[in-house]
Amino acid sequence: MTIDWYTLLSQAGYPVAYNHFPPTSDTYAPPDPPFVVWLFPHEQHSGPDGMNMLSSDSVRVELYTSNKNAEAEIKIETILSPWPFTKDETWIPDQKMYLISYDLSILRRI
Repeated sequence: MTIDWYTLLSQAGYPVAYNHFPPTSDTYAPPDPPFVVWLFPHEQHSGPDGMNMLSSDSVRVELYTSNKNAEAEIKIETILSPWPFTKDETWIPDQKMYLISYDLSILRRI
């Protein structure tokens, strides 16, 4: 099963990009928060018999907000609710933004 993360995360109603937002001019400027980025930081394959190969895919979803935004967090958590996830919150002082990261591990047959 392939998950269309862009379409899925777009349901929250915020700008969405894989890994980062591409530059739109000579300088890089992400959209105004809140916005969402997702990436695949890790993938692990297993199945020593060579026939029942499994992949454990790590997915990280990052929600950026300019203030503590419970409504935005609830939207993302509702979208991610089919999978177990861990949640971390970090303040980024030089960007004056909160980073709420959600880490998921999705097992799939390959």
